[in-house]
Amino acid sequence: MSNDMKCTGIAECVHCEDELLFYLEVANPPQHIQDEARRIDGEDYMPSCFGTCVKYALYEKTFELSPDMQGTDIYYEPNEGNRVWFAAGATEEFMKEAISLCEASLEAELSKLNQKPEQGQNLTMGGM
Repeated sequence: MSNDMKCTGIAECVHCEDELLFYLEVANPPQHIQDEARRIDGEDYMPSCFGTCVKYALYEKTFELSPDMQGTDIYYEPNEGNRVWFAAGATEEFMKEAISLCEASLEAELSKLNQKPEQGQNLTMGGM
């Protein structure tokens, strides 16, 4: 994994049944993943379209890096289509950084849940 890969902020938080899904922006993924994303998106490639997902289990009150598919930890969101997941080999430091960002906004997200939004509703939106 690139030592420079960092979580830079929360793009959105989605309430799904008994969990919150925090989608975080990721900067500086490993070069081979950037190359593959360029191949996928061609002229539409944007280095700001990388991210990761952290799941917060509401009943267990636990966080975990929540890949879309087994063994993957970051995604690229192409101009057209669904997120493409990659195994970047996230370090313990990267995971702690991601969870720390989510912990910092957890109270605000939980208070929004008390307003009873529709299930699957985006709770926050950030800019990339």
